[in-house]
Amino acid sequence: MFSNVRGLKVVLKRLDCHTRLNNGGLIYEPIGGKFHWTSKRLVHNKLDTMRVEPISTGLIYQQTTRHTSTSKKADGLNKPPYGQETNTATNLDPLDVFRRNATKWWSGKEFSLLRSMNEIRLPFIVNGLGKPIHEAKLMDVGCGGGILSEPLARLGANVTGIDPVFESINQAQLHAQTDPDLKERLKYRNCNIEDLSAHPEHMEAYDGLIASEVLEHIENVEDFLLHCTKVLKPNGSLFITTINQTPLSWLGVIFFGEYVLKQLPKGTHTYDMFVNVKGLKVMLERMGYHIRLVNGFMYEPIGGKFHWTPTTLTHYAMHAVKVKPISTGLNYQQKRHAPKNKKADRPKRPLDDQEMSTVIDIAAYRQKVEAIINEFKDHLDTKLTTRANTSTFETLKVTLDGLNEPLELRDIAQISMKGENLIVINLSTMPEAVKPTVKALTSLGNIMNPQIEVNNIFVPVPRVTREHRENLVAAAKKAATESKDKLRTLFSAFSAKAKVNKNGVSIDLVHDTIDNLQFDTSKRIQQIDTLLKTRADQLLNQGN
Repeated sequence: MFSNVRGLKVVLKRLDCHTRLNNGGLIYEPIGGKFHWTSKRLVHNKLDTMRVEPISTGLIYQQTTRHTSTSKKADGLNKPPYGQETNTATNLDPLDVFRRNATKWWSGKEFSLLRSMNEIRLPFIVNGLGKPIHEAKLMDVGCGGGILSEPLARLGANVTGIDPVFESINQAQLHAQTDPDLKERLKYRNCNIEDLSAHPEHMEAYDGLIASEVLEHIENVEDFLLHCTKVLKPNGSLFITTINQTPLSWLGVIFFGEYVLKQLPKGTHTYDMFVNVKGLKVMLERMGYHIRLVNGFMYEPIGGKFHWTPTTLTHYAMHAVKVKPISTGLNYQQKRHAPKNKKADRPKRPLDDQEMSTVIDIAAYRQKVEAIINEFKDHLDTKLTTRANTSTFETLKVTLDGLNEPLELRDIAQISMKGENLIVINLSTMPEAVKPTVKALTSLGNIMNPQIEVNNIFVPVPRVTREHRENLVAAAKKAATESKDKLRTLFSAFSAKAKVNKNGVSIDLVHDTIDNLQFDTSKRIQQIDTLLKTRADQLLNQGN
């Protein structure tokens, strides 16, 4: 029946109570026989709350469990926009930390960690855009003093930086003025994302949106991301870096970062505001995003640098792409009665070769697939035909003892027609090739009784009967089955490689790559079936 302090705060908030005081816990001291206050809430908790009048927002409970991003007033209590809520532990505005330290964005020790983070943030954004940086229009939400916006603009991007702290925007503008080349490519605005998301000038206007080290300061993360989505173009990229909610992140970011190393202003972060990586992925996928990449990164105090890690225990970076929902054109009743197991005409999330190349060697896959298809086409054209001429045998592969690769028959023999019904293969220049040539001729399946006379092979051209045509069709079906088996084996091999990928790509991208490979394999199998049907119709209908 014990009560969790965070759960109790949520319940009280639902009952329209505002938490005024939460200053730690209390504990009983057996020696003195008294209770006393402690800085930790390990045993007993103290909460001082005040009932406020309910405010009708028209939102359901899940939308109001964190403060919404519009200002509200109740009994003289002001609830500012997202990121500006009252800190219940210290009774201070969290953004006041950034106001007091606004002059230190570019030179102070307080923001040195964020400046050094640019070494991994910039490549993460530039490489993920999918287009040249000088063609990209970007928005940096929560830009602070412009320590990320300005480097992006220097690389050629058209950048708009926004931040709710006037002092930070002022410093960003002052620093940008030192470089006249940035005037046309870099703009700053003192506002929140919801101030721009409904404006026609900004709706679906940006190729990429950056929210770097921002989500951990947002109360209503879902509402914030919905506004971000509105300004992104279809297939636009959302770049997020934030802090995972783990004990290690508290130790590294808050304890060491703020209190030991003092590389961040004290009070910058609150553990309860850290964003769980799995929850964020689910939230974005529900909004119609495709998670393209999730990478962990960590600060190394000895080297004074950030570096990528295979784990997301502290910081992580996430790249998500805004995907427009695909309309099926069916209402609910039509969907219920639609035929089942119908093959999709496209993968669930189509990927281009550049995206799949981060998971597998897509160029090698394409090359091997084309080789299988071309081999089948060549088999149909040269070996499964009723035409009696020497060209049918010229490219026949003959394997000789002692050679690593087979030779084409035209390189070792003279091939000629004798009359209309006999082909002569003269191997007088290489007598040892007679038996291997007969073996190769027999493997064609449609050659009847090749006869040997000294160094010559006589191949009688069979009369084209219905039975002969049917034999050719049977041979074509056998070749088609072998080619399809090769495609399936190739798919299995590359799928296995994708599953053991160690490039740090997200598991969602791996699954989508496999789905695209499976779809491509199905299309190639259909192509073989089409080629087979066309040749079978030709063979069976010739002469009718």
